[in-house]
Amino acid sequence: LGYCLLQHYLMTGDKTPLFKALPSLVRAGEWYLENRNSESKSLIQLGTSKTGRGSHMRTKFAAQNEAAMDNSPMYDEAVYNKETGLLEQYDVGVSSMLALDVECQARIADILGYFSLGRILKDRADKIKKSINEYLWDEEQEIYANRNLDGSFGLTSPTSFYPLAAGVANESRVDACMEHIFN
Repeated sequence: LGYCLLQHYLMTGDKTPLFKALPSLVRAGEWYLENRNSESKSLIQLGTSKTGRGSHMRTKFAAQNEAAMDNSPMYDEAVYNKETGLLEQYDVGVSSMLALDVECQARIADILGYFSLGRILKDRADKIKKSINEYLWDEEQEIYANRNLDGSFGLTSPTSFYPLAAGVANESRVDACMEHIFN
């Protein structure tokens, strides 16, 4: 949502939506890092919460669907931890979307004159991006992928390209990913 709000501002110059949304955006990003990040690596694991009334609450099925990619095979091999409610897999797509969103939050904070918050958010986005590059780049396949907590990589999927959209990848990694599209 941060990306969309930033684009709206860049097209219209209207700061009103930025003032209204920034606190909620920041809280949402913080929630993800506090509740979907069991090993403090600034990478997101899909999960399910203890609250709510969903029919599949606290199940692997619910955790798999948190990314809104229902029935995607990329989560089939992930282990579900009943104690934490999290898949034992870092998600490259959601982690990349969060990195982009937090980076946009930083830009919005700067636009609104909240420079110290902007620096905090920029550092947070950079930390997420660094973790994506460090942990979710599969050297053998030369592509980004979900990674299980045991160190093995999951299936590649369209979300393997999300780090490119989020500005995570350097030029050589962009080139390697492009080879997968055209190969």
